[in-house]
Amino acid sequence: MGKKHGWVDATIPLQEGLPVWPDDAPVRIWQTAEHAPDGLRVTALSLSAHAGTHVDAPLHVFANGTDVSAYPAKAFLGPAMVLGEPLPTHARRVLLRGPLTREQAEALCHKRLLLVGVQGASIDIGDELGAHRVFLAAGVAVVEHLDLTGVPDGPCRLCCLPLHIPGADGAPARCLIRPRRA
Repeated sequence: MGKKHGWVDATIPLQEGLPVWPDDAPVRIWQTAEHAPDGLRVTALSLSAHAGTHVDAPLHVFANGTDVSAYPAKAFLGPAMVLGEPLPTHARRVLLRGPLTREQAEALCHKRLLLVGVQGASIDIGDELGAHRVFLAAGVAVVEHLDLTGVPDGPCRLCCLPLHIPGADGAPARCLIRPRRA
């Protein structure tokens, strides 16, 4: 995590050995060209769309869901609220320190909510995908595997852009947070 000009990088670095879900492809990074003798270096990647910090799309849990490219950019840019507990809020973007039950997701979800993010590998407690279903059915972008270390609870600015991958059920994202000064 890095900090520059008040912005905190809340992105989990993509690197080999990064833990992934049991059936997901592992992160692999290798060079296909090197400075000597090729004159340049080229890096290749192989990974699941859900490795590291990433955005889930409705297609992740619903066969007829929209893909990650269908989200409007405004979902990922703007004011947000970091919460230590999943308390009801009118914020349009909410970043949480832990996973949720289906019931907590239902209490947090409102018609103006654009995005919910979580520190940790999944937004769900357990394997039921209840929180995923609540948010993704409502068209709310789900961001998982944030690193909120050093980010205080309270209002902030969020810039969290997923890669534009048409047809994908998710995409890696770079997430920057700027806490509001007290």
